[in-house]
Amino acid sequence: MIVYSTITHKINGYSFLLSLIQLQPIVHINCDQDIYNYIINIKPNICNLLNITFNNIHEKYEEVNSNTLYINNNFKHIQHILENKELYNNNLLISLCIDFIVNNGHFIINIPIQPHPNNIYNHKDDSFRELCYLLKNIKINKTNCNLVFFGNNKQILLYDIPKLDKIDLNHNDIKNTKYILIGNGSKEDEIQKLKQVGFKANPFIFWSRRPQILEKFIINKSKSYNERTINSIFIGNIENWVQAKHREDKKEWKDCIDFFHCINGFTHTFTQEEYLQKMADSKFGLSFEGYGKKCNRDIELMALGTVMLRVPTLNVDSYYEPLIEGIHYINITKKEEIKEIIGTITEEKWTYMSNECKKWYYRNCHSDNTMDIWFKSII
Repeated sequence: MIVYSTITHKINGYSFLLSLIQLQPIVHINCDQDIYNYIINIKPNICNLLNITFNNIHEKYEEVNSNTLYINNNFKHIQHILENKELYNNNLLISLCIDFIVNNGHFIINIPIQPHPNNIYNHKDDSFRELCYLLKNIKINKTNCNLVFFGNNKQILLYDIPKLDKIDLNHNDIKNTKYILIGNGSKEDEIQKLKQVGFKANPFIFWSRRPQILEKFIINKSKSYNERTINSIFIGNIENWVQAKHREDKKEWKDCIDFFHCINGFTHTFTQEEYLQKMADSKFGLSFEGYGKKCNRDIELMALGTVMLRVPTLNVDSYYEPLIEGIHYINITKKEEIKEIIGTITEEKWTYMSNECKKWYYRNCHSDNTMDIWFKSII
């Protein structure tokens, strides 16, 4: 049994509490009346799963052990719990719960400073790191760490690099981390390799290139089937040798795509807003893998409700909630079949898929919900 409590006057603490409740139905909560009321109003069925009690039902220090956490709303036992290193170190969720309370209703994300002292860890602070600034209940620490870590003691590595070559197994931060969540990787490759060397690892989410711009763009911007003037689209750059391997020979696909734009180099023809507008004006969007197994474009297509045309090498199953063929994407094995396959998709079918794509994005990748996926991924 794990007993979770929270700060009664901190409404922003409830989302974490609720995410834990949803994942662990056998949970006893020591809480005040206002938290109880909040829970039953938001999630009425939870009361059928939980034994919810109130206030100081557990007073004795000796009752704290590696399986149970008792924290009263008046913080009477906080000091004792913090001194219990075995409790903190051996239970990841408990350590995060303690962090949340100690940080006055916030979690800590440690993001490397830029430019980084070691230039191999230089980053534009876009993509996932930009998304972190949109999250609620978060404090960002800019530190000398090499990678992005979650928690006061860097308990979880939030790995946002496409290849595993930035994970230094001899670095203390890596040795001490309790869990690794992989964004741009596959269960069969990168995650399996990490498990083979003793790490707990899982896929969690992926992200767009510029999450702040995307989330602002999609507000009241959804277009219907008939409002989209471009049937199929691909916009991309070749910025490195890995992308060249995946995309250079795909330039010949331009004859099968209505709007095809692929150039070499780091200079982008379109601004991010112009790029998103083109994608939003399209019914179908072609996507190839990028530097890693996935591509930022996949998430942008999902957010815009532009149905993805997926090549077989693009990873779609290494998410907490995998994408489903016929619901979130259409498989394309060769360029010659694109127009024929698109021609079989009725307006009704496209509308269904477009809506499902947008729902998936909001559940998994939008800043309102993405942290719930992080917690679910470590259960």
